Amino acid sequence: MEQAAITGTNGKSSTVHMVKELWKFLHCPHVSMGTLGIFFNDKKINLDGPSLTTYEEKRFLKVLDFMSQERIQHLVFEASSHGLHQDRIAKSSLTTAAFTNLTHDHLDYHKTFDEYKKAKLRLFDHYLNSGQTAILNHDDESFIDFFNVCKDKKHHILTTSSRELNADIQAHHIVFEPGQTSFDLLVNNHFLGRVHLPYLGRFQVDNFLIALGIVFKHDLLKIKDILPFVPMMKPIKGRMECFSNQQKMVVVDYAHTPDALEKSLLSVKEYNPKKLWVIFGCGGDRDPHKRPMMGSIAHRLSDYVIVTDDNPRFEDQSSIRQQILQGAPNGIDIANRYEAILYALSYMQPHDIVLIAGKGHEEGQIVKNKILPFSDQEVVREILNNQSLCRLA
Repeated sequence: MEQAAITGTNGKSSTVHMVKELWKFLHCPHVSMGTLGIFFNDKKINLDGPSLTTYEEKRFLKVLDFMSQERIQHLVFEASSHGLHQDRIAKSSLTTAAFTNLTHDHLDYHKTFDEYKKAKLRLFDHYLNSGQTAILNHDDESFIDFFNVCKDKKHHILTTSSRELNADIQAHHIVFEPGQTSFDLLVNNHFLGRVHLPYLGRFQVDNFLIALGIVFKHDLLKIKDILPFVPMMKPIKGRMECFSNQQKMVVVDYAHTPDALEKSLLSVKEYNPKKLWVIFGCGGDRDPHKRPMMGSIAHRLSDYVIVTDDNPRFEDQSSIRQQILQGAPNGIDIANRYEAILYALSYMQPHDIVLIAGKGHEEGQIVKNKILPFSDQEVVREILNNQSLCRLA
């Protein structure tokens, strides 16, 4: 059985989705698990239990049992730092492990960045047996730490790069276009073709290269056969999901860490908006250190910053927003998320772009012990309904 796990601060859900799409085009029945849920091919499987990025071991084993009964040979799942630290996937038999990137997150749990990194490294030095395949993003600052662990474990290492570094799978000459990102694909320095990826941003190119490594690790040259199908890959809910009419563009993204927010803003700026708006908040009862950092990033990279509520949980909502505004002194404080989106979409001008960050695919807002129905996408559709809204990606 092919079992692939993906770890990293950002990009896990997107990479899992891309692996799913590639396996679908190759007619490989598969199961995927992660933030977006559990899927058998494109059909969602509902298992009782909390919503976690990496499922607890009992539910994990239920999935493996289902796969055995249905004779499904392909599994891809997200491996979070919490899940790795808590041994939730202890009884899996991994054949592939992948690393996307490592940036500031979850320090409320791990306390230090080094401890956070150690949790991620466990995927390669504890769970992945010696001699199996490791796929590593060469462009990330922590690459060498993961590379050294994989080398010591004698893993078969495949590297990826969108920065034209010396890697096994590379993207060159990246061009950002409406609704897609195009680039030249090189494998072992051989040009395979021009790729038209129906997702926005360089970081989605990074995720796609890792997905290619997972699916084609045994014969990378076969990647060429799949290239005609790439433009038909389905959109990823809440991951740089783009809505537009003829003059306005709105992007909904799950970015909820400093690095993710920066990458999302930089990706949107590639489309040369007249003015760039960003709407975001930070979750309550979670790492407070990233709040002013994210405010500073938004202040530096956008023209208008609107700070609103995310999932406040049991924490004071106003206090969270004020901590963000420490980094964005000119930010607009609008507590109600609906009103924040309405404000931006009402005042944005033709050729402006609004990025709504933080919640992505989520369909509820956690306030104390209640989950109140809320979807950024549905709010955007409702507000722009009279402006001939269409979804690009």
